[in-house]
Amino acid sequence: MNQIIENIKLDLSSLLNKRMLILFAVLLLLYIFFNMGMAFFIVPLIFAVQPFAAEELNHALLKKYNDKKVVSRYIFSFILLIATIIMTVILSLLFTLFLKDNITLVSFKGMIGMTAIYAVVISILYPLYFKSTFRKGNIFLYLSILVYALMISMNQYIPLIKDVVQYLETANILILLPVLLVISLFSIILSIIISSRINASALKGK
Repeated sequence: MNQIIENIKLDLSSLLNKRMLILFAVLLLLYIFFNMGMAFFIVPLIFAVQPFAAEELNHALLKKYNDKKVVSRYIFSFILLIATIIMTVILSLLFTLFLKDNITLVSFKGMIGMTAIYAVVISILYPLYFKSTFRKGNIFLYLSILVYALMISMNQYIPLIKDVVQYLETANILILLPVLLVISLFSIILSIIISSRINASALKGK
């Protein structure tokens, strides 16, 4: 457990710089003033890949990680997601308090759906980042964000997406929650296995 905590601290250190703080402020402003509640998973997603950039810029950092690095990186990504969810709830409460109106940036079902999407996207992206460079990994990151944005903006025009959105909005939460939980866990576990093998092969190559 201590090994995982040490790795998470190293991952967190990659966010504690001026560039990341400015990026966070910009994303937060966009998030608040442009009603981007349903895209709240993009914020932790962007920051979840930053440790890969820090490793490329500082090769000495690689030596500080222990053999729990892969699992730690996934835990770190969900710590960011949880922090974003907490921030979303707090902002909704503050908006409601000061604007005297009941404002919810993301509904409970929306959070569940976005969490499942986040888990699947992380499951796809992390093995790619472990396999390739940060710059190449970013191509897949931007593509995933673009695809998501297109799906959201065009959901009224694509029957399949429209049906899925309507189902998620009307589905019984007692059915929806376990289904999405199973999908999320399966994708994350499979992704961890793949990333661990990629990372082990990379270490042997060195």
